[in-house]
Amino acid sequence: MNYSPSEDEFRTALNLDAADRYEHFIRKVAAWGEAWTLRGRGGFVSAEDQDGATLLPIWPHESYAQRCAVRDWADAKAEKIPLSELLDTWVPRMEKERMKFAVFPLRDGPCAQVDPADVAEDLRARRAKMAD
Repeated sequence: MNYSPSEDEFRTALNLDAADRYEHFIRKVAAWGEAWTLRGRGGFVSAEDQDGATLLPIWPHESYAQRCAVRDWADAKAEKIPLSELLDTWVPRMEKERMKFAVFPLRDGPCAQVDPADVAEDLRARRAKMAD
């Protein structure tokens, strides 16, 4: 069974501030074992922070990701990242390339910009808490 937010949960999550959307992301990805990003014709989409660091946008569900496939990302489609792949492949690669996650961005407005190691630590801690 896959996670699918209800219409109320979807709207509520979109109205959370960046810190609360980050916590929502950690809870959902830890529970359901998957995250989502966008891939366009040229590969995975990205953005830059004010210091020029590359940001990889990531969401807890396909519907949130697809909602952000506008403007420069209009040709992009949501792509699932299994949690094990996120932790074992994406995080180390992003650390090596000094990238950050843009966690649960919206079409406009701020989002949590988080080092990959911190996302991995929070996801592992949440999974361990769920196992207790």
